[in-house]
Amino acid sequence: MIFDLKLNPLLLKLGGNFMKHVEHFEMLELLRLDIEKGVKVLLGEMILKEGSKLSDIRLPKRSEFTVLKEDGQKYILLITGRAPNWKILRIFKSFQADVIWTTPTYWKDEKMTMSVIGAEDELKKVLRALKLMGKVNNIRYHKPVYQEHNVMSVLTDKQKEIIIAAKRYGYYDYPRKIDAGKLAEKVGVSKATVVEHLRKAEGRLMGNILAGY
Repeated sequence: MIFDLKLNPLLLKLGGNFMKHVEHFEMLELLRLDIEKGVKVLLGEMILKEGSKLSDIRLPKRSEFTVLKEDGQKYILLITGRAPNWKILRIFKSFQADVIWTTPTYWKDEKMTMSVIGAEDELKKVLRALKLMGKVNNIRYHKPVYQEHNVMSVLTDKQKEIIIAAKRYGYYDYPRKIDAGKLAEKVGVSKATVVEHLRKAEGRLMGNILAGY
């Protein structure tokens, strides 16, 4: 399902001045979505309006970004966003549905276009939740087409084993449920080995995801 969303004034206000200075923003990859904790981590491409600078951008409270690549007014960003208060967290939790948020998802001309994959009943849950955010227009339905591509294929077997264990035991949770030392005990190697494998695995995954940028 692909649809357009016009945000309500409250969410526009909570969005800081991001939308004031951005000509176009597109999600490239959703890396993490924790509905219960109100946490989202994504890679995105941002094009600033003429006359705007990166230093002008103020994200909503409890959100931050890291610049991965800069090309004139175009930036590739790693963005971490957290629900700024309980009211927004309540809206966030209303999106508890068995769906996949995917691309194309972008912001342009004061309008969001979003894409989600799921069964009909689950998509209906999403549409009900979206009413809390604003007005939904121009809903389109398409049969999803999957391409065979495994981002983990760039890792060695050991890197794959350790990074999967890190995810399973909460190393990437916020806050972390386990540190590198405890994770090392779980997988039966030294702490230095765990840190080295994670560093290399993260570097390879990021290089694969951002290939071409």
